Amino acid sequence: MTTLPNPALVAAAPVLEAVIDEMITFVNTVLTGDPIQIPLRLSGATDIFIGQVKLQFPALVTAEVGVVQSEITGGLTGLKTKLQGLTAAGAAAVKPA
Repeated sequence: MTTLPNPALVAAAPVLEAVIDEMITFVNTVLTGDPIQIPLRLSGATDIFIGQVKLQFPALVTAEVGVVQSEITGGLTGLKTKLQGLTAAGAAAVKPA
């Protein structure tokens, strides 16, 4: 049985990849060089990392809004189809002789 990936996760994947790249940069920035200077690099690297993550928010929101819209539209379309089937079945049952 094949399971389909979560549409929200698929939409967010590029943003999550970018955040992981920023994490790698953060770790390399903090841990590269003289270990005694790690506390000096930590504050600036943290500020940059948080700023880079915040820059990803618009892309994440845009991707997720598309998924939500698609899910809602699909659900409402399915409900409409079911209701139309009930209406057609009801009309056939009440058909005058």
